[in-house]
Amino acid sequence: MTILEALILGVVQALTEFFPISSSAHLIIFPKLLGIEDSSLTFDLVLHLGTATALVVFFWKDLFKISSSFIYDVFYHSFKNKKIQFSSDSRYGLYILIGSFPVIVVGLLFGDYIEEKLRQIDMVLIFLILGTILMSIAEYFARVGKDIKELGFSRALIVGFFQCLALLPGMSRSGSTISGGILVELSREEAGRFAFMMSIPVIIGASVKQLIEEWELVSKYSFEMFSAYLTSFLVGILALKLLLMFLKKGTLVPFIVYRIFLIVGLFFYINKWRA
Repeated sequence: MTILEALILGVVQALTEFFPISSSAHLIIFPKLLGIEDSSLTFDLVLHLGTATALVVFFWKDLFKISSSFIYDVFYHSFKNKKIQFSSDSRYGLYILIGSFPVIVVGLLFGDYIEEKLRQIDMVLIFLILGTILMSIAEYFARVGKDIKELGFSRALIVGFFQCLALLPGMSRSGSTISGGILVELSREEAGRFAFMMSIPVIIGASVKQLIEEWELVSKYSFEMFSAYLTSFLVGILALKLLLMFLKKGTLVPFIVYRIFLIVGLFFYINKWRA
């Protein structure tokens, strides 16, 4: 893979990770369309690590407030021998941890199978269709929505199960998780923020684990991977800001329409490729 190809895939990752159109699907489709050598899961995770870094930088104030409040609540009440009472910021942190748990378990149990069996263009088409249906259902039932403070632990867990769908190439992490948030009655904007915050520990954990296991490959293509990482990080910050601004007043409809065009185009591409 050349530097230019790495940069192109970095931009693709950044735009498609936050917009609910599936980054994993595009990272499988684009190399085929552009004649680029198929990227490995390790390279994909480097790209995801770039966008995860963008999330940390973008939400650093929120993350600091959440973590400092959580530490204060736990240690202060423990020191005073009192029952721990969590503030709203601390509960948000607990929601993130609870919501992250299902995808960690499912990823550890079925991650290898998904990598070996489901990263095929036919499966991408199927999951693109299913993801689009899910987003359409969520948009149909979308209401004004509740504040994140009203989420509760059980609903956080439900959204976490929706995040498990992100393991399937074509579903879209943001699309699945935002849809889950909308279906448990969060506003679009709150669902988007919670989806991105919840993805941070999952993406960073999975990426670091894979990079350690494949360090020889990372070292061999270190410059290409760093270029892709930096590109996905920088473009990712811009894409994230644009999406959250859009979700304040916009809907998921433009992304649903884009996915429908992508499905149609991919369907014809697969049939032409096999002819």
